Amino acid sequence: MSLPELRTARLRLRPLQAADAPAVAEGIGDWRVMQWLSSPPWPYRLADAEWFIGDDASAGAFAIEMGGRVVGIVDAADEFGYWLAVPVWGQGIMSEAARAVLGWRFVEDQAPLLSGYFLGNGPSRAVLTKLGFAPTRLLPRFHCPMGQTLALQEMVLTREAWEAVR
Repeated sequence: MSLPELRTARLRLRPLQAADAPAVAEGIGDWRVMQWLSSPPWPYRLADAEWFIGDDASAGAFAIEMGGRVVGIVDAADEFGYWLAVPVWGQGIMSEAARAVLGWRFVEDQAPLLSGYFLGNGPSRAVLTKLGFAPTRLLPRFHCPMGQTLALQEMVLTREAWEAVR
């Protein structure tokens, strides 16, 4: 699936580019971001960002660009996942970016979308709930940065639930 460029009042959402690697490495390389992500390696380095951007795993990932700078990523390909750089937390940016990406995704694909959050991540729970995701089950998920299994609250968003909260 080819990603379009999406725009909101404050954001430009676009496919990742090789030139984004330094901003990605800087943003995700902060432990306050990394502690809630299941699969990236820790510590996260520039080479990791370069690999991710060049890999098929990033094919559904949108760069969240604000003021000409990449401040996060949102992906709605297989599972809905995201992260946002610490300096822009608490500004509603993730909700704004997610609404744009989910609006596009449900036009392209009507199938339900899974996501989740590690227990203790209240801000992520709030974002997912606001978007219409509903809890399904609690399950163990390996957390690569810590090298251990943690409790993940799985959530699902149907097109009907998405339409109801739009």
